[in-house]
Order: sequence, then C-alpha cells, then structure tokens
Amino acid sequence: MYVESLYLELTRMCTIECEHCLRGDRRNEYMSKETIDNIFKDITEVERLLLTGGEPLLALRQIKEILNVIHKNNIKIDKILLITNCTVLNDDIINTLNELSTDSKLNIQLSYDMFHYLELQRLNLFEKRQKNAEVLKEKFNASEYFDYKDANKRNKDLIYPIGKAANLSLKRLDEINILKNTNYDFNNGSIVPTIAFDTTYLEEDNELYGVVNVDVNGNIVSYSLPFDEEDNEANRYDSNVNKHGLLNASLNYIKNKNQDDFKKRTKRNYLKIKNT
Repeated sequence: MYVESLYLELTRMCTIECEHCLRGDRRNEYMSKETIDNIFKDITEVERLLLTGGEPLLALRQIKEILNVIHKNNIKIDKILLITNCTVLNDDIINTLNELSTDSKLNIQLSYDMFHYLELQRLNLFEKRQKNAEVLKEKFNASEYFDYKDANKRNKDLIYPIGKAANLSLKRLDEINILKNTNYDFNNGSIVPTIAFDTTYLEEDNELYGVVNVDVNGNIVSYSLPFDEEDNEANRYDSNVNKHGLLNASLNYIKNKNQDDFKKRTKRNYLKIKNT
C-alpha cells in the first residue's frame, strides 16, 4: 500500500516544559515495537514520513525499529521530516540520522521560536542547544524552524490557548505573543487552528492520500491536537492499528469522524435556525 503522508508520534516525553506547549504536559510514553510493526506491515511506499513527539530524538529506539522494519520489508520512504529542540544529541543519534538519510531525503528542522528560547534559557540549556544545532546544520543541512529573530516568520507562530497554554491568562498570552509582534484578536472568531483529517483511500490502486497521523498508542487521530484530545478521539473512533491494521484503522477513523462532524454541523445549523 502507498501512503502519501504518514505522521508518527514516537513519544510524548520531552526534555523541556514550555508553558505554552499545545500538546499539554509531557508524558513518559513511547510507541511500542508492536505498533511500529503494525503500522508498516502492509506499506510499500511512503511519500512523506514525519517523526514527531514530544521530542522525537528521545525515541531513538523507536527510530531504529522503524529503520529495521523499513529495511526488512524493503519499504520506500521518499522524504523524512524530523523536528527537534536540539537538547539531546550524541554519536548514536548521529549514526542513526545518517542511516535515515542514506535511502531517503532527510529534512531536519530545529525548533527556535521565542518560547523555546525562553524555556532553554530557564533550564540553562541554551548553549547546549546552540552547539547541537551547529552539528546538525553541518552534518545534515538542518534549518531553523520559526526562528524567533526572523520578523518575517513571526506571524506564522502565534500561540493559541490550547494544550498547556489553555491554563494561561489572556494577559500572559498577550505578553508572550507581543514578544513576537503578532496581530490577533482571540475574541473574534475561532481561536484554535483546525487541522483537518483529509484522507482518501483509492481501493483500485491500494493508495492512501492525505495525512495519516498515528499517536504514541497506535491510534489514528487528527494531527496537532493536545494529548488529551488525541486520547478522546481514540476512544470515540475505534481506530487503533494494533487492533485493525493501518488501512482498516484509517477507514474506521474516516467513517466515524465524518459521521461525528456531520452531527456537529447539523446541530450547529439547527441551533442557528432556532435562534433566528
């Protein structure tokens, strides 16, 4: 089976605890070998593989297991994207990243928004981060992701009151967003960016198009949700790859999510008509 975009949440653990983190509090959870095997069991090619977390470089064992199953099953991975906060790096990690880049185009991006910067300073990790970043840039041509010093990128990186940031006061959100020179109005329209699960399966070609996002427990969920909301979706949509396999878990998610969204839209429209 061909998969256009496969996103894997390898861990919910992180080396830092940013007050604004959209995922919520870090958790000592890692993707199992069983889940990795079941994700890749029927895959022949992935156009774009995203390794995420938490901090994905803490999940070195999981990355190695992905490499093993890719090589064992001769799976083609065209592009691999990994975003790291640069606080963890050693020879073993570098060797593993070299392996990832051998057969695929590896794109490493380095988190560097204002709020990572503030947290790294608080934990006295900034110098370590800078040294690791230079190594990754030299060896893998890594690039800064939302460099807080680049005014042209600031508007793309607004902190919304979701995840841990939901516990911040609007005054504090104002303070940290003003650091980024952004223009926004939390009281006008939606304050939460919606990430749609827009996936289509072409049975005749055995191809999954769009994003298939798998959480640390093997559940197909929407991308970029807080951990708690991922768990809520998993409970609602019966979309675990260990139970159903990647394809059937994806089809379950698509079917049940569409039904749920339809009910929500119908309810909103009913309330709108009722109140006019």
